[in-house]
Amino acid sequence: MEALKINNTEIHSLEELRQNFDLNQVVTAFLDCSLEKWLTDCFYEKQADQVRSLDHAIAPDIDRELCRILGIDYVAAGYLSEEQRIVYEHKCRIIQQHSDDPTLLYRFFRIGRAERLCA
Repeated sequence: MEALKINNTEIHSLEELRQNFDLNQVVTAFLDCSLEKWLTDCFYEKQADQVRSLDHAIAPDIDRELCRILGIDYVAAGYLSEEQRIVYEHKCRIIQQHSDDPTLLYRFFRIGRAERLCA
C-alpha cells in the first residue's frame, strides 16, 4: 500500500488526514486518483465509493464534497470565500430567527447541497 502524503507527512488513517488536512493537496490527490486508491487500500470503502462517484474535474462544489466525505467541516475550517461566508451567515441568521434547533441548520445546508447536485 502506498501512503498518502499531505504536508510531507505519510498519512495512515482518516484521523491523521484530518489532523494534517490541506485542501489543495487533497484535491490534487483526488484528481490524480491517489486519494481514492488510498481510501480503498485502507479499507475506507464508504469514503472510497463516495470519492469514486465524484466527477474528476475541477468543479465549484468539489472542495465542499471532499471535505464532507472526509469529515472536515468546510465552514469551520475557513474554506469559504468572503462572498460565500456572507451568504452563509445571512442564511444562518434567517434560520435562527425561526428555530433554535442546532441540527436544523446542518440539515438545511445538507438538503440545499443535495438539491444543487441533483438539479
